[in-house]
Amino acid sequence: MVELPHTSLVLIKKKWYVNCTIPKDLRPLFKDRKQIRRSTGTADKSRAERLKHSISSEIYEELAKAKPDRTNAIFESLCKLGVVPEDIEGFTSPDELTEDDLKTMEILAEAPRHPEPALPEEMAMEASGIERGRVAAHEAIQELRRLVTPKPSHSGSVVLSVTQREYLDSKPYGPAKTIRDAELSIGEFQAFAGDIPLSDVTAVMIHSYAEKLGGTKSRETIAKKIGYVKRMYDWAVRKGYVEANVFMTITLDKKLGTARASYQPFSHDELTKIFGLEMPEHLKTLLSILVTTGTSGRMWCGGCRAWPTSDALTNAILQPV
Repeated sequence: MVELPHTSLVLIKKKWYVNCTIPKDLRPLFKDRKQIRRSTGTADKSRAERLKHSISSEIYEELAKAKPDRTNAIFESLCKLGVVPEDIEGFTSPDELTEDDLKTMEILAEAPRHPEPALPEEMAMEASGIERGRVAAHEAIQELRRLVTPKPSHSGSVVLSVTQREYLDSKPYGPAKTIRDAELSIGEFQAFAGDIPLSDVTAVMIHSYAEKLGGTKSRETIAKKIGYVKRMYDWAVRKGYVEANVFMTITLDKKLGTARASYQPFSHDELTKIFGLEMPEHLKTLLSILVTTGTSGRMWCGGCRAWPTSDALTNAILQPV
């Protein structure tokens, strides 16, 4: 797996650019360039910070698309060296390999050859060629292992929906509300990504999902929703369904998400109107507590069965700026 590098903002000719260092093993695919830069189109740093996440996602997607070219080339060279079993030569992508496949290839690279009878000089030359081929095969297999994430041999087909069901059945949370929140959050991620194998979820996909949530949710809500999916992956790693938790590499952009709504205190005239509404005396006492302590009306609405049904009162208590 290629670890996604960090991105940063750099000021060039009074414009902010998103700068990303290309991983060394991918540089040959980018004409040996060391960096990728994308303009934010603005000289305003705060605006550039807001654009950084989406531009970084585009850069990560470009790096991800470049990876298969390299892995396919290595895979083809291993086929030519004769260390790829016939049953996997037809794979459309090396990303389908399991760890057992790679181990089988390593065994084949060590398998003794039995050349046809030949003169001593020819045998010596052939033995030298076999040794070079063995070394080259092992080096190629190790590079392939670095570039791809082999699927667990016993569970490569475990998909998100199956994992979600088994995870929630294990009762990872106590309160029923938390279970519902977890089920909703994991279901929303599955709806975005599709019911795909756990190992097919990428960092680029997670960043894109976070950006989508950012259109309507606060950063805290985004972190909470992604946190539920991350904890499911922690459980899946312990179960052996996936080798690593891809969510561990994710750091959400600090500028991601919508701003919190702010609230202002009621004026004297507004409070007079609120307390002038018809309501039982004990509710006026409750309102007095809200006003004097500053306690959130939302908290009381969620826990008080006797909260007044008047739309005017409800709207007044929850009135934003």
